[in-house]
Parts: sequence; structure tokens; C-alpha cells
Amino acid sequence: MVTHSSATNDRRYDLYPTLKSIHSLLQSTGRVSHELIQAGILISSFEYCQGLFQEAWMSVGTCVRMAQILGLQESIRKPLPKERDSRTMLETERCVWWAIVIVERNIISAWKKNKLPCASSPPQLDDYLPLTASGEDRLHEDLVLPKDLDLSWSNASLNRDFTRFGSFAATVQSTYLAGLVVQHVQDENRDAATRQDDAARLEGALQSYLCALIPPAGEAKGSYCGAFGLRTCMAFYFHQHEFDLAIKRGDTIGASRAKLAIQSMVRTNISMTQVGYTGSPIDFDTLAYWSHRLIPDTAMMHIKFGDRNGEWQEGLDLMKFYLRGIESRYKLYANYLREIEAAEEATRSI
Repeated sequence: MVTHSSATNDRRYDLYPTLKSIHSLLQSTGRVSHELIQAGILISSFEYCQGLFQEAWMSVGTCVRMAQILGLQESIRKPLPKERDSRTMLETERCVWWAIVIVERNIISAWKKNKLPCASSPPQLDDYLPLTASGEDRLHEDLVLPKDLDLSWSNASLNRDFTRFGSFAATVQSTYLAGLVVQHVQDENRDAATRQDDAARLEGALQSYLCALIPPAGEAKGSYCGAFGLRTCMAFYFHQHEFDLAIKRGDTIGASRAKLAIQSMVRTNISMTQVGYTGSPIDFDTLAYWSHRLIPDTAMMHIKFGDRNGEWQEGLDLMKFYLRGIESRYKLYANYLREIEAAEEATRSI
């Protein structure tokens, strides 16, 4: 039932109800453990990959409650002790809690129900990240925040080095920024001027973190697809919201600016996917399962905002080709593929 199991092996779908029942039975004993929580995270991840969003949301919510019984939510606020076994245990607890936080927010985002509450508390700037090569670091370190920027920022001023953290810690930071996007979109208790200032600063923070996730040319830095995919999907969400608001208030300049930002991201994602198919085939087993969502999001933005030039169809076909490579493995992405094909057909009839 592992999410990266062979696409031709349908036995994992038969295993799902059995394992779900066993997991529920073990919960009923009242004996909560790290292993039981981790099993729940895997079950929730499988449900996400099959497009079972309601089931996934409920499963990960149960993981949150079990983790809270063990006090795992406090692990990210405690410094590591000196004693080796205690350090290992606390770091394990941190990793389990962060996995819950990331998975729960990915489910809600993909489900398009960002107003649903999260059972897990949101990341805070002083929380400890999963242990990195540089040692013990807090979430705010090596991260440009909206409050750090003024309104005169430029892309050149946001250039920065590749992140010094590992991919897990980078995904936690992306999750924090994603939360800022959701908060910004949902906060309607601001005047127009304040909201526009907040949007400008948030855009700068998202742009800066993009630079942190793309390694220098020719340098392999490990797999940061999970952090990159999460950050970029939320950037699409942000810019489309800004576009819709600009259209609503008759702001043609604001709408044009948001559209250009979306088109730029689409071109970047298509180009990176093309590079990924150059040489060796893409190793799907090394990619975070939620990172694939970047492809359907890119395709839908391409359909809605892309210029109908000679490269438009080529870019869309590449996105569909990618999804066909994983549709038998992940029902979620088969669903996305059908939505893309329907949207493409609708544009042809206009």
C-alpha cells in the first residue's frame, strides 16, 4: 500500500480497508505510540494520493490527537538535550510532528478547502526545525519574511544563496510561508491600502524563497521538490487571488502584473519539466508525492493565462504526458488529468 509501489500492483487497494481497520482497532486499545502515529500518517498519505481527501483529513486529524497525547507538539519548542538517547528521541518526535503538520496542510490545500481548521497548531518562527547539517536551527533562520521587506524591493535585491538546510527543514519553512498565503487570502478585515502593502511584502518573501530552493547550475543539492512544489503551488494561489481582486476593482495594472507573474512561473515549471525528461527518465520514487500537484496546477494556469502561441500546446502536452506517467499509480493525478483535458476542450469551443 506504499504510495510509491508498482503501478501495476493493484493489491494495495485491497490492502487499504484491511490496514485501515487494523489501525482503528489498535487505536481503540488506548495504547498510543510513535509507530501507530507514523502508520496513520502513511494511511493518510495513501488516501491523499488516491483523491480521498475527506478520509485523509480525518486520518491525519486522528494522528494529531494521538501525537498530542504523547506531547509531540512540544518537541519543536524544546532544545535538544546533551544525552545521546534523549537527543535521538526528541529529534524523532520533532520529525513525526512536522510530518503531521506538513501532510495535514497539503491535504486541505489540495482539497480546495482552505477554510477548514487544522487540528495541528501552525508553525511558529521560534520552532525548531528538523535537525540539519548545520546543527539545531529555528524556523526563522535563513528565511526572508514579509516584515523584513519594504515596498521598494526588486528581484535583484532578493537574490540569495541556496538554502543551507536539508529538504525536510526546507519543506517546514515552505509550509510556514504557505500558511501566510492562506492567512493573507482569507483576511478580509483590512483596508485596501494595507492589504496591497501586505501583498507586496508577501510576494517578495515568496520570491526570495524560490531562490533558496533552486541550486546553482550544474550543482546537485538533493531533492527539494517537496519544498519547491509546495511553495510554488501556494504562489499560484496567491497570484490568482491578486488577479481576481484586481479584476474585481477594475485595476488593469494590478491584473496585468499578477498575470505576468503567473506566466513567468508557468514558463519556469514547463522548462524545468522539460529538463527533467532530458537524459535519464524522471525517478518518480524520489519525489515527494505532493510535489506532483505542481504539474496540474501549472497546466491549469497555462490554460487560463498562457499566450496562445506556437509553444502553448507543446507545454500543455508535456504536462499531460507527465501526469499520464503517474495516473495509474495515483488516482488523484488521474482526476487532475481529466480536469485538464476538460478545461482544454472548453477553451477550444470558445
